[in-house]
Amino acid sequence: MKVVLLWFVLAVLPIRAAETNTFTTQTLGFSITKPAHWRFIAQDQGAENLGRPGSSDPKVQKGSESPPPMVVLTKYPEPYDQVNPSVKVNVRPLGNFDGANPSALLEMILPTLQKSLRNLKVLEKPAPVRFAGLNAAHLKVTYTLAPKAGRSFPAISELWVVPRGKVFFFIGTAHSANATRADREELQQILRSVKIDPAA
Repeated sequence: MKVVLLWFVLAVLPIRAAETNTFTTQTLGFSITKPAHWRFIAQDQGAENLGRPGSSDPKVQKGSESPPPMVVLTKYPEPYDQVNPSVKVNVRPLGNFDGANPSALLEMILPTLQKSLRNLKVLEKPAPVRFAGLNAAHLKVTYTLAPKAGRSFPAISELWVVPRGKVFFFIGTAHSANATRADREELQQILRSVKIDPAA
């Protein structure tokens, strides 16, 4: 399956995050809200330490460099030498992919995750769910994150594919396998805050 890369420059879209705890893009009909003590981070800050929850299959981006995430949220400043609780949101074109079967896209992405994430094990296989009121698919994995030589940490990522119109949102979370209850609850709070306009 060939999927054409979505060509657009995020900088020209009407995006707001600086004044509030909510990131909004009216063009894409998407918003997400963080707790006040979390932060939005620049695309080049500490990406290697976020557990790569937004990694995607090269088949989806064949022949082209991956565009940056639409937004990244972290609990702690980067660089952070452990597993920083984080949320990453990407948007991609559906191309020839059937938006009615988002689980199939997660199935396609999984082999690349297995190659790129150390000691990856699937905790919950790709399965249909509802996310922000839309049909979606969910995957949960555990793996080993090694931000520095000689140090490694068990991590958990959850991934959602949410088709909408001609694009799909690829939303990933990452946290330590030993994350506190507060960390997990804050991640759930952020996920519940996501709004996706079905008509955008």
